[in-house]
Amino acid sequence: MSDVTSVILFDAAAEYANESSVASIRPDLRMAFVAGAEWQWQRVGAKDAEIARLREVLDQCEDYFDNRADADCDQDGFQPNREMVLLSVVRAALAGGYDGPL
Repeated sequence: MSDVTSVILFDAAAEYANESSVASIRPDLRMAFVAGAEWQWQRVGAKDAEIARLREVLDQCEDYFDNRADADCDQDGFQPNREMVLLSVVRAALAGGYDGPL
């Protein structure tokens, strides 16, 4: 079911709910609405679970890179190692502020 179909189903259900009681909605439309609503909640739940899983992976990456981050100092100043660069990327991603390439 596409997002457009879901929107149409929800709009139709809201329109019917405003005009009459839920009991008077045609059974086929009621079933379509219920199926659409269940599908949307499943998608939201799946996205939440995936976000939580990715957050846990990023937290583990942060710990890993934090233990290995270092910088060398030369005539140009401090030069971060690859782990320090990646630590900055992971921390920005966790904060919601990273949207660029590595």
